[in-house]
Amino acid sequence: MPAPDRCDAPSTGSIDAVEIGAAGQAELSGNPPATFTPLVEGDGVQLLRGGQGAYMVGFVLRVAGGAAPVCLDQRTAVYDAAGVRLTAAAVPLKTYAQPDGTGITAALWIPADYPSTFSVTVDAVDKSLTRHLHLDLAK
Repeated sequence: MPAPDRCDAPSTGSIDAVEIGAAGQAELSGNPPATFTPLVEGDGVQLLRGGQGAYMVGFVLRVAGGAAPVCLDQRTAVYDAAGVRLTAAAVPLKTYAQPDGTGITAALWIPADYPSTFSVTVDAVDKSLTRHLHLDLAK
């Protein structure tokens, strides 16, 4: 599993919005996200197998606001359909400024025994977002 692109001192302040995107095979190979596409309710995501055999889903976060933090204080948790937490990652992540004024993170890889449907909740600074997703096994 690739290590998180972490930083040491989360930026203080607030953000206007947080969004969740999915990472794919290119990001698992170490490439930065080429584009950011936000996940919407009900989207499918790829379950990828890492170099050490673990199955995981990669999430990319995007934050918007007057000054997107360069070190994002975030907590990402995955829940099954009954609301039981399967796994979580709470590590401050570096953000990278985008031409539109937002900031995106590198992929955060979260290994777990993913059920076919699940939800992911991201708490970033002072905003929270939950998406109900499913595994896209066709890819």
